Parts: sequence; C-alpha cells; structure tokens
Amino acid sequence: AAAAADTGTPLPVHTLRGTNSDSGEDIGRALPAADGLPAGCAPREEVLYATLAECRVLKSAAELQVMAYVSWLSSMAHVEVMRDCKPGMIEYQLEARFLFHAAYHGGGGPRADT
Repeated sequence: AAAAADTGTPLPVHTLRGTNSDSGEDIGRALPAADGLPAGCAPREEVLYATLAECRVLKSAAELQVMAYVSWLSSMAHVEVMRDCKPGMIEYQLEARFLFHAAYHGGGGPRADT
C-alpha cells in the first residue's frame, strides 16, 4: 500500500470473482475478498477465476498417470467390496473394506468424501 501512496495509483490485487460451474453460484458472494483490502489497493476481479478454472482443465502427463491409477484403484476396491459383501453386513463394514483395499494398494491420503 505504501507504493500506491507514492504513485497515487491503486495497487491491483487479484481477487476471486466468477460463477461456479457446478453450482451456478457467484463465488464472490461466498468469498468476499475485496471487502478486506487495505487502503491503496484495488480489486482486479476479471483474471484470477478464469486462470484457475483453466488450470483445472489442463493436465500434465504425470497428472493423467495419477488419475488413471486412482481410477483403477477405486474400481478394484469396489470390486473387492462387492466380492466381500454378505447379507447382513452394515454399510460401515463395507466402507471399512473399501478403505482397506484402497490403502493396501497405495491409496492413502484424503478421499473425495472427506
């Protein structure tokens, strides 16, 4: 903000503003970042959201390889759960078996449901 005071020109600060393609909601209402900007700063809303959205689309060869492996791992874990499933089993028992099979084959870390 000191540099802005020196030149009299507000410093641009990139803030998120755009429409979430899944929900249709305006992300600016959920994350009103411009409200807390220091004096001498001006929000620049037209660049960041589109740039981040494009980054989600483009995948490197390594990312594609990871996605293929995770897809295979998830499919195999589901198959194993279906093989293990018996009448009278409770959902949490099946979930535990899925997590076991996924972890056994290297699928550690956060899951989509966490």
